[in-house]
Amino acid sequence: MMVRQAHHDVLRQVFLRKVVTIFLVFVFSISVSAASGDAGEYAGSTLLRMDIDARGAALGGAMVSATTGIDGIRYNPAGLADINRVELALQRNNLSHDIDGNYAALALPTRLGNFGLGITYVNYGKIRRTTTADKSGSGGFEFAANDILARLAYGRKLTENLYFGVSIGLLRLNIDRYNAVGTVVDLGAKYQTRFEGIELAAALRNLGTKVKFVSLDEELPATLSLGGIFRLGDKLMFTSEVELISGGDPALHFGTEFSPMPAFTLRLGWDGRDDGAHGLTTGIGFAVSDLHLDYAFVPRGDLGESHRFSAKWKFGNPDKIKPKKTKPAVRVSPIKKTE
Repeated sequence: MMVRQAHHDVLRQVFLRKVVTIFLVFVFSISVSAASGDAGEYAGSTLLRMDIDARGAALGGAMVSATTGIDGIRYNPAGLADINRVELALQRNNLSHDIDGNYAALALPTRLGNFGLGITYVNYGKIRRTTTADKSGSGGFEFAANDILARLAYGRKLTENLYFGVSIGLLRLNIDRYNAVGTVVDLGAKYQTRFEGIELAAALRNLGTKVKFVSLDEELPATLSLGGIFRLGDKLMFTSEVELISGGDPALHFGTEFSPMPAFTLRLGWDGRDDGAHGLTTGIGFAVSDLHLDYAFVPRGDLGESHRFSAKWKFGNPDKIKPKKTKPAVRVSPIKKTE
């Protein structure tokens, strides 16, 4: 029996090493691409990179390590490993001017790991139609543009300290009567260090196929995010993240969260993607039993002000769904010879 258990533990450690090795290979390949490529425009950037959660927007998008539960569908699928109850999330986004973004998600814990489904919709409103004869678009003709993304995610604990997750998404981009479709894959990991309150995380996002509008092929914004979080008790948290986009410049994200009482939270962040408004973000959060309400204010310079609202509900009995127990890493001690 002991031999069989030891064999099982060895196989488990080999599997974990393979998972970590594959993940690091992806990290290295995206890092090289981001450092050597030329910056450019990507298909679906707004859809794939917008903050789907008011908490994330208030923290400047520094969420790769701060995500817990249902937010992992967008930021880091490994975060899904944290849930032990059913979670539902809704968000309403006023991104800028006539551009609106909406999000809905559901996360479900099971004995085999945790699953999540998220749907993001961006509506760009009405756009003036221009032609070679009417370059200003004063003719009064308009067309619509909108994008939609559906993601299915999975996350679980590999060990007590190591979480892993993966998601696959299907996106559809629409401009007037033209459509383009594509698939995206996200990989993520979170690690709780031996130092109390410190966690590290990494996520590879938007890996997938090119999307094609008529005869034009466009790349997706493949992204590597590396970050860490530091908690001082239950009241104060600091989070940071560096985001590397294939062919683009690195973007830095910082955020802090202060909870003077369990039902109220203040947030402040810096989003390195928002150069026009110097990246400053703020927000607040309220918790009433199992209901969490969040608000974020994101000034965007000449593009106006962006207001984000989101709500989350947790329900169900956590005792009914108990995941399989994970085991710590195996430590082999030398066998002492008996005389």
